[in-house]
Amino acid sequence: MRVMIVSLSPLWKEPPRLARALAEHGATVASLAIAGSLLDYSRFIARRYRLGDDSPTQNNELVAAISAFAPDVLLPGDECSVRWLHAVYREAAVDASVKALIAESLGDPQWYGRTTDKLAMSRLAHELGIAQLETTALGCTEDAYAFVQRHGWPVVIKACRGFAGIGVHPCANLRELRQTLHHIRAPSPQLIQRFVPGTTWMTAFVAHRGEVLGALVAEKQRQHPALIGPSTIVRFAHDPAMLEVTHTLVHRLGYSGFGSVDFLRTQGRDPLFIEFNPRATPICHLGGKLGVDLARAFVHRRACDSAGMRNERVALFPQELQRDRSGAGLVGCWHDIPEDEPELIAAMLAA
Repeated sequence: MRVMIVSLSPLWKEPPRLARALAEHGATVASLAIAGSLLDYSRFIARRYRLGDDSPTQNNELVAAISAFAPDVLLPGDECSVRWLHAVYREAAVDASVKALIAESLGDPQWYGRTTDKLAMSRLAHELGIAQLETTALGCTEDAYAFVQRHGWPVVIKACRGFAGIGVHPCANLRELRQTLHHIRAPSPQLIQRFVPGTTWMTAFVAHRGEVLGALVAEKQRQHPALIGPSTIVRFAHDPAMLEVTHTLVHRLGYSGFGSVDFLRTQGRDPLFIEFNPRATPICHLGGKLGVDLARAFVHRRACDSAGMRNERVALFPQELQRDRSGAGLVGCWHDIPEDEPELIAAMLAA
């Protein structure tokens, strides 16, 4: 399989880790990335293509790279790349062969633009009867006050198209809510959601044409920033209920590629859906060491048994060291550091 990783966000940490995992299963991996991307430091990239900073030229650079490398699949390495490929598909001037490649890579085009919208995915979860946190659109300040009256404190306000903790504002009282409403950017669509005490979990999966080929389940034991930021320490543990929801969403979306689903687990209740992420997350490359190899499933389009996952506690590199440079949090964890890639280690620590 010939895989082209597309990356508009140069400092995202998963693309170079996933490049290695894919190459180790026989894939020929190319990168199409902004200058300074962490992908530049991976020794598992067979061909490198450059994206300029000028948006009007990027479509042409994508088409040229596809023509030169002839990939079987495109793999967006970050949220911005997912949105860009969705937009490219919608452009009338784009060649049909490029659109076909995007559809083969990302799944059913009717959902493009909605998989990156938290409110749209919340509405889909409701339609499918999936238990979730109470969520509604935030059109004006009165919507926020009415939501609090119905559901109480605390709440969280989120940008509908935010990611990696960006645009997430927990509010424990009226003063914090007013401050948040004052500072958020009005043109950006927002939602308001009930904020319930509990533990945050995620499934990380790979799928093809609406079929989950394999999935990992992990508890986010530490995040940076706390509560709202990306994971730094995760604990893997099998959870059939979360896997069932993941299968239901992926099937409905006709989804292809890597992705993840976030959940909240509260005492005595089934997991509650939080959000859907249509991209690889920082645990996707770990499957080979956990007994559920997502990279192998992706390359060979062959399902693996998610129930066979080994329970492990993993400190993500460099995320946990960026949270606590003393390294105290590494105790009792397997530290996922690419020890035989010193250039990548240095670049990730400097990012």
